[in-house]
Amino acid sequence: PLNKRHRSWTAGKLVEDNIGTLAEKPVMICWGKRDFCFNDHFLERIRASFPAAEVHEFPEAGHYVVEDAGAEILPMLRDFLQD
Repeated sequence: PLNKRHRSWTAGKLVEDNIGTLAEKPVMICWGKRDFCFNDHFLERIRASFPAAEVHEFPEAGHYVVEDAGAEILPMLRDFLQD
């Protein structure tokens, strides 16, 4: 989704253009450090949009972070949602 020719460009652009509407909401980010598509550059942009976000990085997880690190993520997610 890095250029306008990619089929998901429009959806990604829509998210990017409207992400600020969620800035005051509680946010938990689970980030796979081995993602083939969304690297740390994207994470830094997301952090800038959500400075108060709870961020968890998973060094061994990739693009499908919940599949790769679900055993670690699910308890964190339950705690986050309970708060």
